Amino acid sequence: MARSKDIAFHDLREKDIAEAFHVTNRTVRNWVKSGCPINPDRSYSLFNVHEWLLERERAKLTVIAEGGTLEEQ
Repeated sequence: MARSKDIAFHDLREKDIAEAFHVTNRTVRNWVKSGCPINPDRSYSLFNVHEWLLERERAKLTVIAEGGTLEEQ
């Protein structure tokens, strides 16, 4: 059985994050502008990006659950 290539999930490129989440590179750049965590060397941690996306979705759901709209956020 062939060994899988070891992947450093804490040291990914923008392209890797885009592929992992099935979005464009531009979307990843927009996420960074919106507060998505990025490493000092401009690489990404898959775990940190995933956690950030989950928290962002939780915040949206909280706004909706409280009777607000996403435009108010």
